[in-house]
Amino acid sequence: MRDYSKEEILITSWMINSKGMNLKGTNLEVYSLIYSITQQPFLHGLSINPQFISFPISHLIDFLGISRRSALYSLQYLKKKKLIIPKINKGNPTSYQVNAEKISKAINSTSDYFNKKKEE
Repeated sequence: MRDYSKEEILITSWMINSKGMNLKGTNLEVYSLIYSITQQPFLHGLSINPQFISFPISHLIDFLGISRRSALYSLQYLKKKKLIIPKINKGNPTSYQVNAEKISKAINSTSDYFNKKKEE
């Protein structure tokens, strides 16, 4: 089992900007944790090459200090918005991957927004 005790989460402008993913609160925390863990090998190279990660929901709850209900609600919200892709593993925790297509779209939309603001 992977040791999550030294994990960091990365929150970027395209995650929170209204032209990007427009995430807030627990949804933002859950998404940024999944993003950070799936991007770990690529994070410093800024490559969008997500991998599937598997972890028990109890780790998500403990890491973020949220209730089970909040964790399940956020996962459902992120799946519905197609920001994360679940992979069901019989007998094991569900694996998750961030949606690289949604990331690219959010980055481009946020960049366009800030570039237009800069020109004004």
